Amino acid sequence: MRYSEVTFQFGEVEQWKIDLFISELGEFGFDSFEEESQNQVKAFIPTSQLDIIALNVLILRQETGLVLDYHEKELPWVNWNEEWEKNFQPIVIANKILVRAPFHQISEKYEEELIIKPKMAFGTGHHQTTSMMLELMSSLSFADKDVLDMGTGTGILAIYAAKRGAKDLLAIDIDPICVENVVENMERNQVAGINAIQGSIDDVGDQTFDFVLANINRNIILVQIARYVRVLNDNSELLLSGFYDGDDLLVIQKQAEDLGLVLEKKLVKDRWCAARFIKRK
Repeated sequence: MRYSEVTFQFGEVEQWKIDLFISELGEFGFDSFEEESQNQVKAFIPTSQLDIIALNVLILRQETGLVLDYHEKELPWVNWNEEWEKNFQPIVIANKILVRAPFHQISEKYEEELIIKPKMAFGTGHHQTTSMMLELMSSLSFADKDVLDMGTGTGILAIYAAKRGAKDLLAIDIDPICVENVVENMERNQVAGINAIQGSIDDVGDQTFDFVLANINRNIILVQIARYVRVLNDNSELLLSGFYDGDDLLVIQKQAEDLGLVLEKKLVKDRWCAARFIKRK
């Protein structure tokens, strides 16, 4: 897959305004960022997803002086798997979970070990949102529970739920490459019972769940949260991430409460947030 690099030059504005714009770029399709300086950020997006007209509209919607300039260039082809293998190091989450690649050494010091090899650089547990979702899950019981994992990516969350005794798991992603990746990572972790499909929340049908996991982004969560609640059993849980603490959480919490959910817990890392909601009977 070819990538494009877009470098943004920002004015002398509050950092939180830049952070919110970067969050919007994530929703636009940019999947990684590098901060060059306080007022310059490089953003990366698959070239096939870069719509310059739509990007200009997004910039025009911002307040005057936020984005002073930007320039775009297509990057040379890179073997992203090879680059990932050079840089990927094992990580430990909540002192319980070791996330490693197939080529790392086995460790018996932790309660669970997740072996993940992504087809692209996502869903390894290194991003704050993924690690917080795993941390929230580590304190909950999944034995004999039915689980829906929306935007599954590598399948890391569904695989962890399966390792902890979940009974019936549905993992959904719009990207067929992700679905293939889930199946491969299931085999690496010697788990079964995960039905990985390409699709959306519309493909759930009449099935209901004890847990819904969604590590996506703010806008998709707000559009789909009513559907998540509809497929949750009573006294079941919704775990969300992919958004910032503060305004993002407040908007999501308000909508969740209007749908009958209660915010039970939140985690915050580097302004990213994960939240656990409960649907009471």
